[in-house]
Amino acid sequence: DLMSMFAHFTYSLLATIGYAIFFLFFLKLLIYAGLTGAIGWIVNVLLTQADASLAFANLAAAIAVAVMSEIFSRISRNPVTMFVIPGILPITPGYSLYMTMYYFTQNQIEDALSKGLQTLAVAGAIAIGIMLVSSFGKISRNIIARRLMKDRHDV
Repeated sequence: DLMSMFAHFTYSLLATIGYAIFFLFFLKLLIYAGLTGAIGWIVNVLLTQADASLAFANLAAAIAVAVMSEIFSRISRNPVTMFVIPGILPITPGYSLYMTMYYFTQNQIEDALSKGLQTLAVAGAIAIGIMLVSSFGKISRNIIARRLMKDRHDV
């Protein structure tokens, strides 16, 4: 429902801003970092509620985080990593990793392996999503730069 989504958005926004403050982020960039994390988390929640797999939901969320990071990087003229790093915080599979280790310590090897593979899939999906957007951005910037250079030489 709408109130639940608003709560998810608000909490992930605040968590991302808190993380950015902890790492001495520039104050003027906090809202961009917060929005990046909140939008990524909302994408994750919406897809999870629509019965998408965890890996796919996190892939889409990572793509959203990376796209927002690219946009905010251009707006603020700061490196993309300034927004990607705090932005992925809400979708990082920390609890799954904790449960993997917990199952190992309890000698529940089957559960540990299952949760561990799920955690690896989610972490891999996040990495792939960020890499896809980053690669697309670099390729498109190179194409634009080549066209500009070609246009200058044609004149």
